Amino acid sequence: MASEFCKHKRKCNCAELIKNIVEKKTEKILKCDFCENYFDTEIKLYNHLCDKKRKFQQREDKKVRLGFLLFQQFCKRKGNKTIPTIEKFESSNLYSSFVGFSTYLHKIHAINPIGFLDFLLSANIGINNWKQDKYYQRYVREMNKIEDPYKAVERNILLMQQWSLQTEEHWTEFFRKVAPPQAVLWIQSGRLSPWMLFSCPESSAEMLKRMSEEQINIINDVIDSKYWEIKLSRHTKEVEYIRKIMDEAGL
Repeated sequence: MASEFCKHKRKCNCAELIKNIVEKKTEKILKCDFCENYFDTEIKLYNHLCDKKRKFQQREDKKVRLGFLLFQQFCKRKGNKTIPTIEKFESSNLYSSFVGFSTYLHKIHAINPIGFLDFLLSANIGINNWKQDKYYQRYVREMNKIEDPYKAVERNILLMQQWSLQTEEHWTEFFRKVAPPQAVLWIQSGRLSPWMLFSCPESSAEMLKRMSEEQINIINDVIDSKYWEIKLSRHTKEVEYIRKIMDEAGL
C-alpha cells in the first residue's frame, strides 16, 4: 500500500508514516504540496520548509522580484524566445546567483539594475564576478556620460528631498550639510550625478572641502573630471538651465 502513495525515487519516510496511519485506522494523510513528503500531524506540515516551499513564500520579497526581472532580461539577452515564468526561475540553477546579485544591488542602491546587467553581459563579465564593486563603478562612469542631463538633475533633486525628510534640513542645504561619507556613497552608486556636481561648482565645493583626501580620491576614481570639463563646455545650454534652476531654488 505504501508504494501507492510514495512517488519518490529516493529514500524517504513516506512508507513508514502511511503504515503508522493505517495501523491507527486514520484516514488523514498530510502531504506537502511542494515536495510531496508526508506528515502525520498538522504542526509538522506547518513547520516543514522544503526548498520549493521556501522559494514560493519568498516570491514577494523585493530582492527576489528584482532577481526574477534580471533573470528574465538575462534569458532575453541569451536569445531565449519565451519569457521564463517565476516557476522556471525558481527551478533554475541560477536562482541563488540572481537573488544574491539582486541583494547586492539593493545594498549599494544601484541605479538602473537592468542597465547594469546589460553592461555586464556586453562586457562578458562572468556571473561569479558581478558583485565586484569595480564593475559597478565602471558602469556608473559610463552611465553618467550618456544620461540625459535634465533627468539626472530631476533624479538628484528627488534624492536631496529624500535626504531632507531624513535629516529635517531643507533640501537646498544639501551640499552644505550632507555627511561626507554619505555623499561619497551616493556618488559611487551613481545617485549623485556629475551633471549636478559640475553645473553647481560653488555649491558642490562646499561639500568637497569638508571631505578628507581619501574621500576625494574615491570620488576621482568614479568621476573623470577632465571628461566632464570638456563635456560641460560643449553643453552650455544645459549647464545654464541647471544653474538657473538651482539659483532660483537657493541651492
